Amino acid sequence: MISWTTRFRVVFVALFALAVLIALGGWLIYDRDPEKLSSLIGWLAGAVGIGEASNIGKRATFKTEAIGLEP
Repeated sequence: MISWTTRFRVVFVALFALAVLIALGGWLIYDRDPEKLSSLIGWLAGAVGIGEASNIGKRATFKTEAIGLEP
């Protein structure tokens, strides 16, 4: 069975890719100024980075003793 973390990660990567593709499509149609894309893609990449960092923090602080598993 696939873990919920993996499921959410796949959904967030798909949403990130969709947002970038929509932004690039609008950029190509209306105005080809790269400065207008940098802030959007920066915020999206930051959000993905924060999500991954919280997952790393969760793994680093997890203790197997809390659920009774043998190491």
